[in-house]
Amino acid sequence: MIFPADEAEILFNLKLAGLHQYTKAGAVTDPNLTVTDADYEVMASRNIADNEAKAAIRERITQAEVPAEFLAKSDSEGFAKDFGKKYVATTLSKSYSWAFFVACGSLIISILIFVLFRKTWKEADVTAKQAKAKASQDGAGAPMSKKEVSERLLALGLVFAVVIFFWMAFHQNGLTMTFFARDYTVSKVTADGYIPFSLLMLLPLVCLMYGVYLSIFGLLGGKRNPKTGLLLIVLGIAGLIGGYFVDIKPIADGLRSITPQIFQQFNPFFIILLTPVTVGFFGYLANRDKEPSAPRKIGIGMLLAALGFLVLLVSSIGLPAPSDIKGTSDVLVSPNVLIGTYLVLTLAELFLSPMGLSFVSKVSPPQYAGLMQGGWLAATAVGNLLVGVMGAFWEKLSLVAFWGVLIACCLLSAAFIFSVMKRLERVTA
Repeated sequence: MIFPADEAEILFNLKLAGLHQYTKAGAVTDPNLTVTDADYEVMASRNIADNEAKAAIRERITQAEVPAEFLAKSDSEGFAKDFGKKYVATTLSKSYSWAFFVACGSLIISILIFVLFRKTWKEADVTAKQAKAKASQDGAGAPMSKKEVSERLLALGLVFAVVIFFWMAFHQNGLTMTFFARDYTVSKVTADGYIPFSLLMLLPLVCLMYGVYLSIFGLLGGKRNPKTGLLLIVLGIAGLIGGYFVDIKPIADGLRSITPQIFQQFNPFFIILLTPVTVGFFGYLANRDKEPSAPRKIGIGMLLAALGFLVLLVSSIGLPAPSDIKGTSDVLVSPNVLIGTYLVLTLAELFLSPMGLSFVSKVSPPQYAGLMQGGWLAATAVGNLLVGVMGAFWEKLSLVAFWGVLIACCLLSAAFIFSVMKRLERVTA
């Protein structure tokens, strides 16, 4: 459905996209019809300096007459609409089909892993009735008193209140941090600068690092395996060399464009990369009876989240407010600013998210275990709702003030959870 007020702009964009595709395919040779990658990037630019070039391209494309050979053979409605229908019916539909196929395949693989490795979790596969019967046999079947149940529910409620503000801050990565990537971050990088954005470099790096982990301290609580670790290291190095020649070296002295959305890959990348480290670190502390409690880890996670936004705050000093720019800022920061922020925020997530779920499972009274798990998810949902509420202030505050509000929320939440730490640790004792 196209609204009449938007029709002209939509048809122009379809014409531009169509001519760009035909240019890339080598089917267009007329200079008036040619839309190169550089032309397409200019039209997508929000930089005020590109306005004159955008106007020239727009005028040329608007006036260009597309030859009949590029129109539908029957019932043609013009090049723009013909291309749009063909694109949706073929390329876009096929892309959606592949996307859902990958999602479905991933679920099937997950189920197979779940079934094939059942022996690793079989002991924990008990119903509440079976757990109660086992507790009775062990002499620990006495029901909790009303006072103890109330204390545990109160402790869980306090944790839920804290994590609301964590998710409100953390999930700015899908909103205002993406705005920051679009409007305040360099969008073209050199070959060396593109290395962190190349999956052909990141995936072998993960393989390499897992080999190092496996050789030094084992993976996820498992034993060291230097032989397998060495194999992974060799494969990782080979992958990095191959990725460099395939994806980095061809850039040569040129520049590669990066989109704001690509920064979203760093959170899952750092989770995969750092989870064995955090598990090993906590295991090391546990062996020495120095591991912090789950509530204390949540508090540390809130402090780390504040530190992550502090990186953005410091980098934003001197940048214009969102309301003062039209398009992109005249002063841009390095992509490393956001990469560093994602690194610290991912560390915060690793301290808080799995520990929070563990805390809920451990503290919940048996009769309320399912309800409390739902409470954790409800707190996450409320935090996600507040992401949009906070995002409404993006164009009403300066960057320093905006990041400062998020830092304050994280610090106040951390201060609150540390102030009730004795109560929280008492119910987990």
